[in-house]
Amino acid sequence: MKAQGLPINFIVLAALAILILILAAGFVIGGGTSAGAALSPAQAKNACDNGCLTLSRWTTTQNSPTSTAWPSGIPSPNYCTLKVNLGGAVGNVNCNNSNVGSRCSVTWNDGSNCLVACNSTNPYCA
Repeated sequence: MKAQGLPINFIVLAALAILILILAAGFVIGGGTSAGAALSPAQAKNACDNGCLTLSRWTTTQNSPTSTAWPSGIPSPNYCTLKVNLGGAVGNVNCNNSNVGSRCSVTWNDGSNCLVACNSTNPYCA
């Protein structure tokens, strides 16, 4: 008796179709931008605002700093560690760059507020 099974052509076509569906889903979910691609001003501001939100969630659990040095354990990526590519002559910049248009204000667990500035990738209260 001859064994019954799926033809090899069918198996290859099915695997190829699944691969294409996975790639298409990844493109749609990922927004279709490649890593390092230039962002629109609105996309850059949105990414930086999310980085600020990361810092803000963390600072609500921390005592406000008594100096410019913040407590250890700062989450990353955050407002100061993110780099956004604005393309052209501007290129990759930190979120506190004036071309991004994002400002980050955080509240500490004692209720005090500060406007975040960045020294390289380290946040401090301006």
